[in-house]
Amino acid sequence: MNRSSPAVLSTVMSTRISYRAVAVVCGLLLALVAGSARSAAVSPQTATPAFDATIAPISDTLAEEMRGVSWRAGCPVAISDLRLITMNHWGFDGAAHDGELVVHAAVADDIVEVFRQLFAARFPIKAMQRIERYAGDDEASMEADNTSAFNCRQITGGGAFSKHAWGMAVDINPVENPYVRDGRVLPPAGATFLDRGDHRAGMIVAGDVVTTAMAAIGFDWGGDWNRLQDYQHFEVADPAGRAQATGRSCPDYSEHPGTYPVKLCHSGQAVTGVQQQLVRHGYDVDVDGYFGPQTLAAIQRFQRDHGLEVDGLVGPLTWSALVACADQVPSSAAWSGDAFDLTDRKTGVIDVAPFNEFRASAGSDVAATPCDAARVLLHLDRPFLDGETVDVAVSADSIDVVGVTVTIGRLADDSIEAVRYQLRFERDDAGFRLAAGTWAQRCQPGRGHQDFSTELCV
Repeated sequence: MNRSSPAVLSTVMSTRISYRAVAVVCGLLLALVAGSARSAAVSPQTATPAFDATIAPISDTLAEEMRGVSWRAGCPVAISDLRLITMNHWGFDGAAHDGELVVHAAVADDIVEVFRQLFAARFPIKAMQRIERYAGDDEASMEADNTSAFNCRQITGGGAFSKHAWGMAVDINPVENPYVRDGRVLPPAGATFLDRGDHRAGMIVAGDVVTTAMAAIGFDWGGDWNRLQDYQHFEVADPAGRAQATGRSCPDYSEHPGTYPVKLCHSGQAVTGVQQQLVRHGYDVDVDGYFGPQTLAAIQRFQRDHGLEVDGLVGPLTWSALVACADQVPSSAAWSGDAFDLTDRKTGVIDVAPFNEFRASAGSDVAATPCDAARVLLHLDRPFLDGETVDVAVSADSIDVVGVTVTIGRLADDSIEAVRYQLRFERDDAGFRLAAGTWAQRCQPGRGHQDFSTELCV
């Protein structure tokens, strides 16, 4: 039997040990390669997420959630004018989270741009949930450090609608950026952030990415206010400031001169006319030609006070009510003319030039409304004879053209039952000018025609 020598056995064993070592090394290498492959496979999942946002109309389901909570009858904006923004944001934990804001349609695109910039700067936001999650309770939302927007509520302390009631205001990180007035801090947890020089994550300070981005879309910062500081709060600025900052005032709406309705975000002469009439009726509004939240609130109060549908739209009924006769009759003493003398007795057509010349020299009070102009033209402030009646009806054909019909009945002349003046006024920079007018009369029974006509009674 052939046996291997000790030297041969030693060589064989050494060779086997070498193979084992190679196998171990190869195994380790394969494990490292596999580990690298696994790392390469998961790396896309751990990449920095991109900012993502969508803007959508309020769905029927969401509208039902909002009614009686964040929105109710009498709110200064319709649900249909609001938009839901769904977008991601950085949290205080360094991770990206999904959030929701409800804002007015007119500012939705701009708000998304602001939060796009905050996301790029990794500005942390604690929470971003609709106010319905807190039963519409603003203080509960603040205590939760929740970033929110639309909520049909009054300003803190009451007295007027907040810009949140229009969806034109945003509160960001209320705990880190509290409301402060006369020693009162809301939410109370914000007291630890009153030292604004001790800057910590989520705080908003002058000149940072938040205030800069908001200023670029024409929003004012509550941290700049004098009587109080509302460091969390941003709201749509005055119309001129917003238009200058954004290059546009309301991207979703455009001006349509002479047509209805005139509504939120419109601008121009038609809006100026609406504001002038509101002031005449005693409503506090700036005459700046911009239909902003202030004008909207005044229109809704006017509609409520006059039994009209409170929709915030200036349509035929609201405009007719705005330009209707005021309680105080303007004096016609300075107007020496007589409409009857200006009338062609055959056609009934009134010569408008003399009255318009008088109006231009007398000032805008003469024609603040078409009804006032008609009263001056016809000397309706004069004493009437016993039994005479005067009826004035206003019909607004458009925002620029208004018809006034004045019927004077039971005249002293025993042959005339009534005379009627049908006047058409057109709005201009000075108020209303007389554009056209006709005269007609109706005879007493047995004295001639019974319908209004230019034929004389016998």
